[in-house]
Amino acid sequence: MTSQLILGNGFGLALASDSAQTSTRAVSREETERRTYETAEKMLPLGPPHRLAVLIADGVHFLGLPISVLVNEWKDSLGKRSRSIEGYRESFLVWLEDNLDNWTTHQERENKALDAAEAGLQYLRESVLSEAIRGTQESQQPELALAALRNHNEDLAGLSRFDPDLPRMADDFFARWSREGDGDPPRSSLSDLLENLFQDVPRSEEIDAEIHRFLRLIVEGGHEFPSRGTNQVVFVGYGDKDLVPTMAGVELQGALENHVVRKLWGEQSARPAGSSYALISPLAQCDMIILILRGHNPYLLHEAVQATIERSRGAIGEPVEGEDGSGDTVSNDTMEKEAETPGDLVETVFE
Repeated sequence: MTSQLILGNGFGLALASDSAQTSTRAVSREETERRTYETAEKMLPLGPPHRLAVLIADGVHFLGLPISVLVNEWKDSLGKRSRSIEGYRESFLVWLEDNLDNWTTHQERENKALDAAEAGLQYLRESVLSEAIRGTQESQQPELALAALRNHNEDLAGLSRFDPDLPRMADDFFARWSREGDGDPPRSSLSDLLENLFQDVPRSEEIDAEIHRFLRLIVEGGHEFPSRGTNQVVFVGYGDKDLVPTMAGVELQGALENHVVRKLWGEQSARPAGSSYALISPLAQCDMIILILRGHNPYLLHEAVQATIERSRGAIGEPVEGEDGSGDTVSNDTMEKEAETPGDLVETVFE
């Protein structure tokens, strides 16, 4: 678990981070090994003339190599030209893509992508399909399985895409894995994989169509694809024209072909606060930091508001007696608006 905090004002910048990182290694398809390192490097200063540092969280490795090693190698390529904060981030991403083949192969990246797709399909079978039909009559199972698949896919379709470049790469990925590959034993195709994984659950043309839709959704959306782990890399400091602290981040999620799959964070600069400027940004596992800084946890507050809305739905639409004895109806919109008001107010005060 990583906890980090960025504090900046008109005078300068202070960074804090714990030094423990946990590495997870697959021992077999069913077993993983976890190891915690107590002295991991998570804050990497660049040094003059570059006035910034790089903060690292989440995964220890990126495609098998420690992310801190990659950042240090990239630093040596910068030269003496300073950039904007977003410019440093773009430089790092370009450097990664240019050097992918220096520590990993195209086939290794392909295999990781297929492993991620297979893990998604296993989750679909065990946690969606099998769960939906457990303890039910066999005659009901096809209908229940199809409904569970459709609901799950609708939820996935509503999520934002991790990387906007993935949809254009999806067709090529499916084309490459639609047939067996070379190797000893020969590499399985996606069709073989689907048949092996779903042979013990109800099947129909509609169910198969939803399984294929699920696979396309996780590939195009980058939902734990092409890697199940992520790396969080944040660039914070002063760009070439910055007078106040600024930060920009990126989440890395493996690579597909020669493309590093990424989600960019918008640039954030210190904002006016009283007579000075302030940049306060907790990162990674930071619930307790947020609670100390704000006096409340916005995520917990949001969940409480949502739970209140859901529990109140049973009374929505039922007539209630007014002060004059007349009947009135509480609308769905009114309930949600009233339930959201306290959360919106607190967020405004502590924003």
